Amino acid sequence: MMRERLTALVLVSALLTGAFGMTRPAQPWVQGMQENLFWLKKMQWNREFDIALAGDSRMFRGVSPEDLDRSLPGLRIANYGFSGCGFSRPYLDAIGGILDPRSKQRIIVLGVTPHSLTPNAARNNGYIDKKNLDPFSAWVFLTFPGISTYLKPYSSVEMRMLTGGPPLAKYYARYHASGWVASRKDPEDPREALEEYRRMFEGGNTVDPAQEDELASYVRKWRAQGIRVIGFRPPVSREMLELETRISGFDEARFVNKFKAAGGVWLDIDQTGYHSYDGSHLEEKAARRFSRDLGTAIADALKNPAN
Repeated sequence: MMRERLTALVLVSALLTGAFGMTRPAQPWVQGMQENLFWLKKMQWNREFDIALAGDSRMFRGVSPEDLDRSLPGLRIANYGFSGCGFSRPYLDAIGGILDPRSKQRIIVLGVTPHSLTPNAARNNGYIDKKNLDPFSAWVFLTFPGISTYLKPYSSVEMRMLTGGPPLAKYYARYHASGWVASRKDPEDPREALEEYRRMFEGGNTVDPAQEDELASYVRKWRAQGIRVIGFRPPVSREMLELETRISGFDEARFVNKFKAAGGVWLDIDQTGYHSYDGSHLEEKAARRFSRDLGTAIADALKNPAN
């Protein structure tokens, strides 16, 4: 009797899940790979690339491997960025682990943001979340990638669409197999992210020099293994740059000196010359333009044998 009730409960739950999934409005603003599959595939990368791009969301939304390829043809490039990611030891180990040890050109490109050097980013971030996903859930999402469409909660935009309420801002995302997420928002709010970062830094989650030293130690380790290491600070809005310079605790000159002393190459890029839809992340067209410029800068740096 108990087994029959349990079976009935499972069947009813499955039917309800399917029913809710089928009522979900179409989401033309989310394209490309299915989101969970995108992250799980990224977590499975292992010893297969020439260039690993690493960092937080400014990296995985802001740098397109497809556009880097124009200046770096023939190299296998992966965007290994994760949301809110700090340069802690587990993530740093994983970055080196996706490079092909047989490659004649192994390169790590780090997008360094003030937040990526904070204690909170080291402890809690998208890489750790994905790494800690239980094996059964990972298997389900990899085997039946469409199921997450039925299981994830409705977004506020979807609820408005169902109830006929006034439209909210839509976040557009296109998930690429290369690890890049092309994104934009409609309507835009270039000041949207400022308050979140202000609260975070004023709340005490500021740059930790020990995190800088940890990253520098890995740069030395990678260089000893024959891996070239290139770093830069991803572009943001002018207001975000001013806020981070003022209260994040990030002394860029100090960090760059540590980075270079460890054997890394630092690229000085235009910090505010690319369009951000929320103050923190680049809009798709701006990300593509920045990626082409970044590719040129990387290619030029690689021409110097000392690098």
